Amino acid sequence: MAVYDGFFDFDAQVLEATGKYDREYSSKDFTGYYGAFIGSGVCVYNNPDSMKVSIEGSTAWIARGYLFIDGYWLANVQGPEEDPEAFRGYQVILPPTGEYAVVARLDLARRLIELTYTEKADSYPNCLVLGYANPGEGTVTDTRGDISVCGEIDALGALSAKVQYAVNYIDNEIEDRLNQAQEQLKAQEERLNAEIARVSAQVDKLTPPAVGTVKFTASQNVGPEWLRCDGRFISEDDYPELVAALGKHIPSGDKFELISSGQVGRQITNGAIYDGRMWTYSYADNKLYGINLDGGWDVKEITLESTNVNFSSFITPTTEKPLCLSIVPHLKGYGAKLFLSQIVESGGSATDSSNYGWMRYCLIFCAEFTGTESSLDMEPPFKDIKVNDDQLQQGHKEYYYFNNSMAVPYVTSYMSGGIEMYTMYGGAERSTYGNSHSCLLSWTNNIETPAASAQSVNSDWAMSSKPDFQRVACSRKSKGEAVGQYINVVNSAPTNIFNGSGKSNNTYGALRRSYGPINVTSDRIMVYSFDTNAFNYIDFSANESGGTLPTLKLPSGARVFVDAGAYLWGKNIFMFFVGTGIIFSRTLRAGDFGYLDTTAVLGNITQFGYLDYSEDEGTLYVLGQDTANEVKLAKIVLNTLYDYANDGAWLPNLASDGVPAYIKAREPDESEAV
Repeated sequence: MAVYDGFFDFDAQVLEATGKYDREYSSKDFTGYYGAFIGSGVCVYNNPDSMKVSIEGSTAWIARGYLFIDGYWLANVQGPEEDPEAFRGYQVILPPTGEYAVVARLDLARRLIELTYTEKADSYPNCLVLGYANPGEGTVTDTRGDISVCGEIDALGALSAKVQYAVNYIDNEIEDRLNQAQEQLKAQEERLNAEIARVSAQVDKLTPPAVGTVKFTASQNVGPEWLRCDGRFISEDDYPELVAALGKHIPSGDKFELISSGQVGRQITNGAIYDGRMWTYSYADNKLYGINLDGGWDVKEITLESTNVNFSSFITPTTEKPLCLSIVPHLKGYGAKLFLSQIVESGGSATDSSNYGWMRYCLIFCAEFTGTESSLDMEPPFKDIKVNDDQLQQGHKEYYYFNNSMAVPYVTSYMSGGIEMYTMYGGAERSTYGNSHSCLLSWTNNIETPAASAQSVNSDWAMSSKPDFQRVACSRKSKGEAVGQYINVVNSAPTNIFNGSGKSNNTYGALRRSYGPINVTSDRIMVYSFDTNAFNYIDFSANESGGTLPTLKLPSGARVFVDAGAYLWGKNIFMFFVGTGIIFSRTLRAGDFGYLDTTAVLGNITQFGYLDYSEDEGTLYVLGQDTANEVKLAKIVLNTLYDYANDGAWLPNLASDGVPAYIKAREPDESEAV
C-alpha cells in the first residue's frame, strides 16, 4: 500500500547539494488530478446544447461548449459569444453518403484533442462520440448522454463549481508553477522530439506517404528515406522513384510563409492581385479586403454599397454558384474597374433582358477602383442585353442563356478599334433556331453613358455542346480569354489567342460532377476536366490528347475548387491547389506529377480555395478558408525551375520560417525500420 500527497500546495525546492529541484511535475500530474474528480464527458451545466452535433448537407456543425477526456480538456468557443445567432460552431466536413461518428479524439502523440469523424465501430478508443451523422439522410443521433460512448458531466450543476475552479486555477495559479518548470521542460524537449519522430515513423508504416511527398519538420530524426529540400542534385541511379515522381521540372521556393490568417471575413470570392495587394470580397461581412503581399499582416478594408435594389440579391457563394471578383486595370489611363458578379440561376433570353430583367439570372455590379477608397458605390455596368443584328436575322431568339454549370462570370477587357471593351462569359444554350451559341457579353466603358448596352459576340465554337467536360471563364490567367473546346477544336474569345485542333478524350469528363473547376490553358494545352484523380487535356498544337492519372497518394481531405489551378507562364508548369497541397506537372503525362504538402503552413483548406501566380514577382499565392472557417493567404517565392539532366534531378529548396522541408526519396527497407 502506498499513499501520495497532493502536489498543488507543495512548491519544489532547490537542493543545495545538487542544485536541482526535489520534485518535478508533468502533464500527467495535472490530468490525473482533474481526471480523478471530473471524469470524461461533455460539460452541459448551463449549456444543454454543449458540443451538440447538427447536420447541413455534408457539413457537421459542433455547437460551442467544452469537454474533458481523461483530465485533458477542450473548449469550443468560436464566434462572438455575445451574439449566439452569429455562432454556428466548429465545422467537420463529412463524405456525402453513409453514417459516421462525429468524435472528440484524444491524440497524445500529437498532443491535442481534435474534432473529427470516423466510421461507425464497436468501440472508440480515446474518443467521446458526440453524435452519429448521416449526410445522405440529413439526420443526427445525439449520443452525448450515452455513457457507453460519451456521457455528460454534471447535468444538474453540482460539479460545475469544481470545473470552474479547475479552469480558474489553470488561468490564475498554475501559470507561476509552469514558469518555474520551464527550464526542466526545455531539457526534455530533445527526448520528446525523438519520441515524436519514433511515433511518426510507426504511423508512416501504417499509411506510408508516397515517394515525392514533401513535409515540413524541425525534427532531426526523419529517417534515411527522406532528403532535405536543399537544392542538391540527385542521381537517378540512387533515387529512381523520386526522379520519376518529380518529372522534368520541379518548383523551388526561397520561402513559404503565411501572410494573413483570420483577418478577412468568411465566405470569400476568388482573389485578385492589384497594386501590391491580394483583394478578396467577404460575403459574410459585405467588405472588400486587400492583403499586403509584402507581409506585415496589413489588411485594407473597403465597404461595398449600392442604391440599386438588386445588389442585395447576391447569395451565399458555393461551388455551384461562386461569387466572382474581377479587378481590371484600365488599358488607358490610371486605376481599374472592379466587378462583382454571380450567376444565381440558369436561364434568360434576349426577350426578357430589358430594365435589368437579366439580373434575376446574373448579377453584375462595378465601380471605379484605385485601392485607396474606404467605400465603393456599386452600379450595374449596363441596362440591357441585346443580340446583334446578324443573330436576330438568323432567328436566334434565345441567344443569351446564363448557365452556371459551365460558366464562371469573371470580367476581363480588351481593345477594339481604340475603344476599351469589357467582356464576360455567361454560358450557352441551344436557340429556337436549333444551333448552340456561346453567351459572351461585351460592353464599353462610356463615361457619358454608364449604362451601355452589351453586344453579343458570334462564335462558332459553341462550348455549350460539352457542358459536363469543362467550365469556362474570361480569365486573366488565360490572358483575358474565354477558352473552350468543341469536339476536337480549341478556340477562344474575344480575340482568338488560342486556336487549334487535337484529339479529344471525353470519356473521363462524363464521370465527374457538373460543377467543376474552370479550364486551365497554356500556350498549347488546355486542361478541360480534372479532379484529384485524373486530368483530361487536349494539345491543340500537336493533335494530341490525354486523360492521365497523377499516380499520387493524396490525403483524404484533398479536393478541387472553382479556380485553384493555373499555368505558370514563363516557368512552363501547371499547378493545382487541392486544399492539402499543390499537384504540379510540366507535361501532364503519367509519371510526370509531383505534390507539395502545404498543411504545415495553411492547415487544411476546405472552402473557397484559390491559387494565383504573379509572373512579375515569380511568386505563387494560395488563398482559402480552413476547417475553423478562418481565411488564410500564403505565398511561395519561386526560384528558376531546374531542368533535369538525363541521369538525375535537382531537389527543391524549401523552408518555412526556418523549419526545413524534406521530400520522401524512396521506400525504406526492412533493416531501416524504426
